[in-house]
Amino acid sequence: MSTKASRSRQARNNSKYGKAFERDLEKLHRDCGIPCKRTFSAQSAMRSQLTPDKAYDMNIAVCGKSLRGEAKASRTHNGYSSIVQWMQNTDLLFVKVQYGDPIVCMPFSIYEKLVKGNM
Repeated sequence: MSTKASRSRQARNNSKYGKAFERDLEKLHRDCGIPCKRTFSAQSAMRSQLTPDKAYDMNIAVCGKSLRGEAKASRTHNGYSSIVQWMQNTDLLFVKVQYGDPIVCMPFSIYEKLVKGNM
């Protein structure tokens, strides 16, 4: 099998894995009573001529506002290993991005309580 064919198969498998994660996240939100809807994938958005600011994975309703969500999944934690390690003994992780707003990471259980106003 050629390297190009194996890369193509791997890309399809990664895409299926990512879409399954998006469906799981949507269900998790709905099971918790948090309105959430999956949107076009970025590739579909590009094909349908949507602008990049409209190419995201989910719309999540929080306090009467629609927030855009992006879902990322990793089977091996490559790229996420530092985040996983830093989150071991904390509730929130703040990550400084140069020239941008800080990023906040938290377990879904805390996110759910914040969104529902149960903290």
